[in-house]
Amino acid sequence: MAWHVLEGMGAMVRYILGLGALAGGLAILVLNIAGLILPIPEHPRAQHTQIHKKGLLRPSYEDTLQALSRIDRNLPAEHQLALVNRIIAARVVNYWPQPDQVDVDIMHSFLEDWYMALLQRGEAWLAAEGVAKIDLARVGRRDFRGILAKGVGLCGMSALAVVDYLGEQGQPAKMLALGGHVVAFASVNGRNYIMDPTFAVFIPDVPAPPARSLSKILAAYSDAGYSGKLASLEKLYSQSSMKVLEVDRYQGRWKRTLITARVIKWLVPALLIGLGTVLLLKVMSRQEGKQALALS
Repeated sequence: MAWHVLEGMGAMVRYILGLGALAGGLAILVLNIAGLILPIPEHPRAQHTQIHKKGLLRPSYEDTLQALSRIDRNLPAEHQLALVNRIIAARVVNYWPQPDQVDVDIMHSFLEDWYMALLQRGEAWLAAEGVAKIDLARVGRRDFRGILAKGVGLCGMSALAVVDYLGEQGQPAKMLALGGHVVAFASVNGRNYIMDPTFAVFIPDVPAPPARSLSKILAAYSDAGYSGKLASLEKLYSQSSMKVLEVDRYQGRWKRTLITARVIKWLVPALLIGLGTVLLLKVMSRQEGKQALALS
């Protein structure tokens, strides 16, 4: 008698666990699928910024993608690169929280990546309790669509959006780190170009780094209306730490972290659905076996 009671309780536990795992897996799966359909929420600071950077009117995310898609691929490379730089410059507001600050609006939403959202908010809570430092909570998007959708970012993110977009179009470009500022660099048919979407500045026919033409570079920023920043810009471009980096090297561990989070967000619901299905099938098969024995 006791054995039958324990067996019945075990079957009930397996049924509850199986049903819970299946329901949880399906709920997370629906969340993931919804995240593929619904856009990344725009940052409030981006929403409230209409005109910035040389008076450029800030377009919406959809208008930005349309403007990029309308670029005539038959135009000379210089014109295409200048347009890409200008369009992305108009879209991305130069903002990111300070290293010791938390801004929940830059974090991943639960629709975008529930696993990353949990990690970032958990770290932010631990930092508020004084037992962790802000690190993962400041990670932004690492692809041009995510960066443009969020609408904010520092120089590295704006330049990364340019490089990532050009790479998708079959035009290899690289990150040019200046030791305090980051721009994009492309070489086409023997001609080199610097694209600085943070300042909406495009500089054609520059020497291949680490060589540089300070007069040409500073003239481009001056013509764009940044004469008051020439001293700091000259310092950035003249220092020996100028480095051209492949985009994967520039992204470093953060790209690996985001790829891992993306895998986990789909793997967990698949495992839960699989586990729940197996447990429920076992319970059902045992019930059918009992019924067959009773009938015999």
